[in-house]
Amino acid sequence: MGPRLRVTDMPGYGYAARSHKERDAWAQMVESYLKERENLVGILLVMDGRRNWQEEESQIFEFCQTYDVELALVLTKLDKMTQSERVRSQRRLKEELGPLPVFWVSNLKKKGHREVESFIFGTWLAEGGPEEGNS
Repeated sequence: MGPRLRVTDMPGYGYAARSHKERDAWAQMVESYLKERENLVGILLVMDGRRNWQEEESQIFEFCQTYDVELALVLTKLDKMTQSERVRSQRRLKEELGPLPVFWVSNLKKKGHREVESFIFGTWLAEGGPEEGNS
């Protein structure tokens, strides 16, 4: 039997309109959940590629740095952006975050999904995982 994979979705994270108090409570809940995952090999942060990096994304980024968790970005809405918009967005993210794996996907055009899948299974779930230099 192959490796077991569990994907946890945090719908609305960074998108839903919430009060500051609700955002703080959500951040604490997410951090607590993630810290308790002994077998957590990485976090795929899925966000609309047209959006700017915001506080919620920064919290996930900081969590990953603090707890030495691998992070990769999956940017959606590829089909709604021009090539120059994608280049600007990727350049801005690289300046802000450094060399993170970034994947562009389009559900409409069915693009990018295989690359994300290959990354997960070829890097994070490969024998030894990220700590063996596979990241």
